[in-house]
Order: sequence, then structure tokens, then C-alpha cells
Amino acid sequence: MARKSMHFLAGTLTRLILAGALLLPAAVLAQDEKHDAALTPVATLGDISETEKRIIFTRLQSQLSKSYRLVSETDYAAAEELAFEQLEAEACTEEQCIRAIQDILQVERLFALQILREGELTQISLTLVREDDKIVRDDICDGCSTAQLLPKVEALVAEVIRADLDLEGLVQALPPPPPLAPQLEEADSGIPLWIWIVGGLAVAGVALAATSTSSSSGGGSSSSSGGGGNGGGSSGGVVGFSY
Repeated sequence: MARKSMHFLAGTLTRLILAGALLLPAAVLAQDEKHDAALTPVATLGDISETEKRIIFTRLQSQLSKSYRLVSETDYAAAEELAFEQLEAEACTEEQCIRAIQDILQVERLFALQILREGELTQISLTLVREDDKIVRDDICDGCSTAQLLPKVEALVAEVIRADLDLEGLVQALPPPPPLAPQLEEADSGIPLWIWIVGGLAVAGVALAATSTSSSSGGGSSSSSGGGGNGGGSSGGVVGFSY
């Protein structure tokens, strides 16, 4: 029983070690392989104050900086001005200007958040422009305050990052854990360790009670046969120690 308990604990420890080994590559990747990226000022249309824009922009910047090395606002403003100078006004479409800014800053990723508001309805849209394509995620909120918009912005950031870095594909690409040793699989009966301990104590208690009962019965026989002579006393002594 003790051997099975040790195997059960060894099996549990092995599973914990394997789980940690699976999580480690993703954590290392998130810390050591940040991509350079730029973030445009928040574009708005409708009744949106400058204070609200700044609050949302700061939260967006904070969330993106966890996964990307963002270009400073000063460097972005200088690159945007230079792009306008290099391109003629009529030729500087939104896409062309973004591509020009990326070339100047030497970044493959550029994030842009747009907020549209009509009455109580607010739409937020987060776009990631990459070298060959773009990723767009949006959400709509009816009657949302600035505080209620912030978690929606965070959710959009999470969706775009997941699509950009392909985190789901990374998890699927991890090698499967090695199979456990046969003896660990056989020993792991699924019964918690505390049940084994309580069961062992219960069995020991029953055995002790039976021993005490046997000893008491032996003592009674010795007394009743004591008058029969020395042979009877000797027999009682044997019964008394027969456990």
C-alpha cells in the first residue's frame, strides 16, 4: 500500500513538471521576441473629447507595449510629417501614408485605433497593418462610458495580438508530453493519498481491538482451570500469549 502511495505521488510530480515544461517556451517567447511596432494617434469621428481620446490611447499603448517595442510618440510624429512632405497631398492616401511611415521608422507593424460615435452608439476598431496584409477587429457599444470602453479596447488588443503572433498555432506546435512510465500509470489508481492513510489506520485499529479481545478471553480460561493443577495453569499461560 505504501509503495502504491509513493507511485501515486511520483506520477503527480511528473505531470506537474511536464506542464511547466510546456508553459516555459511560450513565456520565453513573449519576453524575448518582441517585435518593433508603431502606434498612430487615435482617430475619432463624433462627440469624443480630447480627454477621452487620451485616456483610451494611454490604455491602448500600455496593453500593446507588453508584447511589442513601440516607437515613441515623438518619433512617430516626425515620421508622419516627413511622409507628408515626401508624398504629394493628392497621392498620400491613408494606405500609402502608412506604408511610407513604416518605411521611415523601419517597422513591419503599425497599429491604429478608430472611434466612431453617433448618439449613444460607439464603434471602436483596431487595425494592425503588416508588411503584406492587415488585421482588423471591431466592437460596438450602446451607451458606454469611457470606463466601459477600456475593457473592450483591451479585448480587441488581445484578439489582434493572438492573430498576429499566432499564439494558438504556437501551442499546437509544441511537442506532446512523453508518456509516463508503465509502473506509474498502473500504480495511479485515482484514489487520493488521504484515503490510503485513513484506511490503514482503520485496519490497524480493528487488528488491535481483535488482539485485546483475544487476550481477555485467554485470561478467563486460565482462572477457571487454575484449580485443576499445574497443567491447567501452564495451558492458560500459552493461551494468554497466543496472539
